[in-house]
Parts: sequence; C-alpha cells; structure tokens
Amino acid sequence: MSQQTLSPLNALSLAGILNPLFPTDLRHTRTETDNALECRNIFLLGAQGKGKTTTTQSLALMLGRKYGITNTIFAIQIAGIDRLLSIPTKIAGKCWLLCAEDITLAKIPRTDINRFFQVRHLIQEYTGIREGMAVTVFNSHTFHGLEKNLRDTFDALIIKSVPTNPYDRGMLSRFFDRWMLKDFGKHWTIDKALVWTPECDPGVLVRVDEPPKGAIENTIVKRSILRQLFNR
Repeated sequence: MSQQTLSPLNALSLAGILNPLFPTDLRHTRTETDNALECRNIFLLGAQGKGKTTTTQSLALMLGRKYGITNTIFAIQIAGIDRLLSIPTKIAGKCWLLCAEDITLAKIPRTDINRFFQVRHLIQEYTGIREGMAVTVFNSHTFHGLEKNLRDTFDALIIKSVPTNPYDRGMLSRFFDRWMLKDFGKHWTIDKALVWTPECDPGVLVRVDEPPKGAIENTIVKRSILRQLFNR
C-alpha cells in the first residue's frame, strides 16, 4: 500500500481508529454461570516524555463516553501488575481500563502473569459481574523490553516514538511501513501517534487529543495510581 492511499486517514483521531475495537452492544450471558466479559489488550510503546500517559487518558475518556463515565474504572500501576489485578478488579463497573506503566524490563512474577490472563474471571470473582469490557494496556519504552508473554498477543499497537535500536525497528516494520516509521521519527510531535490494529494494517498516523482538565481524578495508592472518571 502506498503513502498516497493512506494519507486521507492521517487526520483521524486515536479514538476514531480504536473505536471499532469496543462495540456498544457487548455480549450477554447465556447461562447462570456464563462469563460474557470481553477483553482487549493494547501495547503502548514510547520513550520517556513522549505522551504515553496522556494517550492512555485519552483512551479512558473515550471508553467513559461510550460505556458511561461513572461505569468506567481507570487504574494505572507503575512497574508492575499485581495491584492492577487486586484493586480495580474489585470495583463494580461496566468497563475496566487497567494500565501497566513503565513496565520496561520489569520482573513480573509468573503467578501475576497467569492471573493477568484470567482478568475476566478475577472481575467476576470479586464483583459478581459477568458482562462488560476489560481493557489492558502495557506501556513500555522498547518492544523487546516487555515480558514476552505480555507482548505476544495484542489488539492494538500504539507507537508514541520510534525506538532507535535495530531489533525493535525491525519488529515494528512488520506492522508499519518503513517509510511511515522513518517519517514519524523525523517529524515527531507529542499530539500524534502511529496505530496498528487488524483493521488498520499496516498502520495509520493519528491525532491524540488531550482530555479536558478535570475529566480524570487521581488517587495515589502506594506505587499505583487509581484514576476514576468524574461524573460529567
């Protein structure tokens, strides 16, 4: 696919590109024991100071507007996932956005990784809720800096800056055209990102809109940040 055929998509926003991943009509339970919670996994890649947190906040606001601000739980943990699995999963809602931030080269216990792949069941176990949307975001400075089991499968790949090491650039070229990676690295701005999804292959350049001030409330929980959206 040529640069010319992709150029009309460059004006699209992050929310517009990711929107198809999150249906308005979610699955419903069919039996008394059925777990109909849906899951999406997003890999967010970028160096320090490139706007990864703002990007996740923009996603949180999009999900809040789609599934209800008061029904959306947004939690961030720095350098780990244990509290993501044990704190926000106990809060009743319709949508859970769980972000593991600055997780590059983090030593994550195998038991936590196993529990991560059971996040739907954790929410059901803790809250009794069996319908909704659980979204996980892994935020890393490098592609290969993320634990292999956590980067093997994702529904979207968001690039906030292009790594300089050839190993990561070679991997990213499987998802994005090389001209796109080169151009983004040369003309980088904090309000832009490259996004790949199965529907947007080999990826597109999007605009990242910063949420309005006051849209998100922060509460610090040890090394974690629990963010819940205001009722608007």
